[in-house]
Amino acid sequence: MSALLALSLGPARVRQYADRTIPEFRTRLSALDDYNPDQVMQIADSMGVEAGIVRMGPQGPGQLPQAPRPGHMFLDMPGDDPGFAVEVPLVPGGDRLFGRNAPLIFLAMLLLAEAAVLLFSLAPLRKRLLSLETAAEKLGDGEFEVRVPAEEDGDFLDSLGATFNSMAARISVLVQSHRELLGSVAHEIRTPLARMRFALELLRESGARPDSRIEGMEKDLDALEMLLSELLTFNRLSRTDSTHAEPVDLASIAADAVAGESWERQDLEICVSGSAVASVDLKLMTRAVANLVRNACRYARSRVDITMGVEDCRAWLEVGDDGPGFDGAILERIGRPFAKGPDSHGSGLGLATVQRVAAMHCGMVSYGRSNLGGASVRIEIPAA
Repeated sequence: MSALLALSLGPARVRQYADRTIPEFRTRLSALDDYNPDQVMQIADSMGVEAGIVRMGPQGPGQLPQAPRPGHMFLDMPGDDPGFAVEVPLVPGGDRLFGRNAPLIFLAMLLLAEAAVLLFSLAPLRKRLLSLETAAEKLGDGEFEVRVPAEEDGDFLDSLGATFNSMAARISVLVQSHRELLGSVAHEIRTPLARMRFALELLRESGARPDSRIEGMEKDLDALEMLLSELLTFNRLSRTDSTHAEPVDLASIAADAVAGESWERQDLEICVSGSAVASVDLKLMTRAVANLVRNACRYARSRVDITMGVEDCRAWLEVGDDGPGFDGAILERIGRPFAKGPDSHGSGLGLATVQRVAAMHCGMVSYGRSNLGGASVRIEIPAA
């Protein structure tokens, strides 16, 4: 099949040479009154035919007739034998084409034809594989509703696609049930926590002497309530992609976050610089910036810098501190739920919430080391 394709891809000049040039050349030679080599070569030169004269010697007993060179043929001329034969190439340029490189040329033509056959035959297969790869990437990014077309009685790729769809459906159900269970457990835990806090308040009002154990219990309750709040927030954000975007001044959000955290660490110097207006959901972005500022204030030694600006239609806000920085052991997992170092005092959901808010706004979050020597978190989102 490849050989036929290689031969069929010859230029139109070859077909014209065989159908018109050679017959016309033979006709003009037949019309000669004096059929001699000189006149033959004159006509050949005028028509652009690469003809040659082969002297035909007498044929002895048992000798085979003289044959033309490879890639050539003798013209069958009418009339008496003139003692020579007119040799012409089978195709234009036969003297060059069918030389020592003929096998290589044919092999190259064969390989090109085979490549063309494979290209055209594998194009649909490649398209389907790319579709499956794209679906797998979307599933890895959390789009659990993604599916690929798959016929019930199809080929191997259809069977593979059906297996992928079944896997995606099971993962979707598992993740959904996990989120529902997580939300239910968090809501149920809030009730006994409220009772415990109410009991501690009654104990204080009863006139009991302050006890360090009571203060420790209150701190634990505060930590548990913070954990539940972050857990419920992250769980709610994971179950929706809808946002109400509007132009928002990031400097104003940062100032509110600083005001909410500075009272707890009055020894910190918190600097806010720059300005940027982004198209975001005000409540979600307020939550994300508050998480960044809270984390920085929690681990900073003496200073926190909050900077912002706009570059290439993208608004950015960066929070850096002079603390110990991110733990190298979890650097690749930062931003995932419950990812935190051994010395962390948080829940591991603050930065995961920031990552989710950025993703909902088609933005991104990057982590590194700040100019102050500590941790740095930069969030980029579309500018207004």
